[in-house]
Amino acid sequence: MSAKQRILPQFVPEPNLHPGWSFAGHYRVSEEVQGWMPQAQWPEALPVALEVEQAGRRRLELAIAVEAQARLPCQRCGELLDWSAQIAQTLLLVEQEDPELPQPQWLVEEGRVPLQGLVESELSLALPDFPRHERCALQGEAATGDTPQLPTPGARLVAGTSSTRRVTHGCPAEPQDPLQARPPPLPRFAVRADAVGGRDHG
Repeated sequence: MSAKQRILPQFVPEPNLHPGWSFAGHYRVSEEVQGWMPQAQWPEALPVALEVEQAGRRRLELAIAVEAQARLPCQRCGELLDWSAQIAQTLLLVEQEDPELPQPQWLVEEGRVPLQGLVESELSLALPDFPRHERCALQGEAATGDTPQLPTPGARLVAGTSSTRRVTHGCPAEPQDPLQARPPPLPRFAVRADAVGGRDHG
């Protein structure tokens, strides 16, 4: 990874976030993420982009884009498979959970926003519950008629047993099959493949 590439900071003070604030650079994959799945292989860093916009009179929303990729162990044959996803999510930054709001929320605590934690939250939710090669999935389903499910970091987030504070009001009740799902397009401020930096206001 080039020394000129900008690395996403761990936190940013909430007062520094305002409409128009943005970041374009890379998220350095943490040891915690590397330990989510034994034998998984992650790159040193992933391209990310974040941007703050106004949401109502007194609320801000944070748009997050991540170009995720890793080599994950197939849960049927044990060999590594290539996994990638273009993650695009918008979270409403709140100081108190509001179940009436339909969109996903992030509880801001101690006056700061954990940027790396936000990215890791979205990564964990994007990971497949049961990574398999397509050939292994077809063989396994033909033999058993069902699809086993393994707990993932994303499942722990939704269950509320993780230390992260993502609230999932308004999210679909059942996740899509990772073999059938198609990632959403990156938002307009997404990091280009050749991007090495961006603007950071505040």
